[in-house]
Amino acid sequence: MSTGTSFITKFQQYLYDEVWKLPDHLDIRLYNDANGMNISEETENYLNEHVEILKKKTQAQRLLNMRLKRELQSIEYQRRSYDDYRQLTSILKEAAEKRNILNLEETMTHIRYQLDELKGLLDKVLVTMDELKRKEEPDPKILRLRENIRGILNSLPANH
Repeated sequence: MSTGTSFITKFQQYLYDEVWKLPDHLDIRLYNDANGMNISEETENYLNEHVEILKKKTQAQRLLNMRLKRELQSIEYQRRSYDDYRQLTSILKEAAEKRNILNLEETMTHIRYQLDELKGLLDKVLVTMDELKRKEEPDPKILRLRENIRGILNSLPANH
């Protein structure tokens, strides 16, 4: 009788270990009486409760494991995306250096300089037009043109 009980216990343990593949950290033991598989109702109820608790713990671990895997996939996707942007940035920097393209700050300084030059040229045009005005009575079209140029000059930002 002990050989049969031993075989059943080993078979059940094999089911737990190999077929169901329960995680190692779950402590599942097979309980036997000295008389084989005859156990009291109280022990059976205790074991059933214990099995239910273990099922809930296993399910919770599986859910946690799935969430962690999804989070890991999300982080991996973000890392790959970051690597792509970093690579693109380095490619753009290299291209800018090869073609002598100014960075944003230098570009804005250059544009301000060009606007100042343009404003100076327009001021000279207005002075010349004012000198011509004194020499002869201007045409109404020239007066409108002067007003437009003054409006443009006034709308340009002042250099600080």
